[in-house]
Amino acid sequence: MLGHLLALVERQAHPDLGAGGWDFSWWIHKVVFEGWEGWWDSAEQAASQTTRRSRAFLQPAMEYRLPVADLVHGDLNRMAGSG
Repeated sequence: MLGHLLALVERQAHPDLGAGGWDFSWWIHKVVFEGWEGWWDSAEQAASQTTRRSRAFLQPAMEYRLPVADLVHGDLNRMAGSG
């Protein structure tokens, strides 16, 4: 099990995303800053004050774009099943 974990960590360190792969950084930007998926709408209905504070906190990062090779939670699941 430890060997599998270490192999996964190594794959994370040097992901081979290849041309035409899914750009999670693009999708995250669209969801977080442009409101795609409607998550902000749902959050606003559930906890409006917290949602407004969260959006204000994130606003300075709006122009920052994660590198395509950066990983988010969904990437590890995809990578673990691809080997």
